[in-house]
Amino acid sequence: MLGFITLQILSDFSWNDKLWVIIGTVFMIIGLIGCFVKKIPGVPFALLGLMILQLMENAPFYAYEIVILLAITIVILILDYQAPVIGEKLFKSQKTGILISNIVKLIFVAYMIYRFVIAIKAY
Repeated sequence: MLGFITLQILSDFSWNDKLWVIIGTVFMIIGLIGCFVKKIPGVPFALLGLMILQLMENAPFYAYEIVILLAITIVILILDYQAPVIGEKLFKSQKTGILISNIVKLIFVAYMIYRFVIAIKAY
């Protein structure tokens, strides 16, 4: 079922665009996995997936959107290292602090996935 939906979405693109969508999707999936696996930097991979989509014939994002996403990525990377420290100080090293830092990361990745889906639906 998922393969059929993917083929239906990709049937509207040229071969060059299909290649960029496939590569961008792979990076977005790696970014999503990176939210749960601490060794993989998920947010930069997700941003890289969106930037790869810019290589399509009709770029799905404006330049200012990419700059905004880049700024959000930098903020999230800083928070990624600082949120656990702040959470440990506030909640005395409880699991609640770790949970809050993971929720912040998931919100950003959900936004990136939303933008990716909007880009695909636009075509």
